[in-house]
Amino acid sequence: MVHSLSENETSVEDQPLLTISLDRPRSHSYSLHTISTGIKLIINALTSLRGAHQCFELFSSDDLQKIPSYVSIQNWLLKFGLYELRRNKSYRDEWIYIIDNSISLGRKKCLIILGTSIENLKNCGYRLTHTSIEILKLAIIEKCHGELVDHYLEEVSKSYGEPYQIVSDHGSDIKKGISLFCQRHDHTLSTYDVTHKMANLLKDVLEAGNVWKTFQKQCAKTKIRSKHRISLNL
Repeated sequence: MVHSLSENETSVEDQPLLTISLDRPRSHSYSLHTISTGIKLIINALTSLRGAHQCFELFSSDDLQKIPSYVSIQNWLLKFGLYELRRNKSYRDEWIYIIDNSISLGRKKCLIILGTSIENLKNCGYRLTHTSIEILKLAIIEKCHGELVDHYLEEVSKSYGEPYQIVSDHGSDIKKGISLFCQRHDHTLSTYDVTHKMANLLKDVLEAGNVWKTFQKQCAKTKIRSKHRISLNL
């Protein structure tokens, strides 16, 4: 038996892929649903800012009278990130810190300390994702040295609790800072993360050959080209 659509019904094909909620936060032009979708397109769908804007144009219903620009989506993402930095975190004595400073911002670097707990690590099956960790510290620095790393580790430990373990890539400045910290906190373990450890072992095997040297040169050229094109990927 074939069911025909009434005047008030629509087929699946006619229904918008992105439905719009009309509730708006104070001083905002777009609904909570639109803002949430814009953020999720970046974080979960891994689209670019302009790509997220195009998704709204493709999939939004007619109820959305104007499409958010990529600048609006970027502002939502920055506000969400600021909330993540400032929100209250649990104070605990089973933190596992993950520290790195390899993200370059021109002449400056980003020093970041992430945290997860032993409980979270077990619950996620020892397969960490961005939802399994928390941002405990984010600092923009011009020069990184061991004493500065030690200072930030101490600051974080006083705010959120001493770490059970600190994982890092054993860069010289990071390694020194962790060593200074562990001298005062002898129960804290310092661990060389397995990704960098295995990479260095593989490098020792490969770097004697010409193929590896050629590969390194090509990587360096690609890095330079990608810096010039970064604005196009927004």
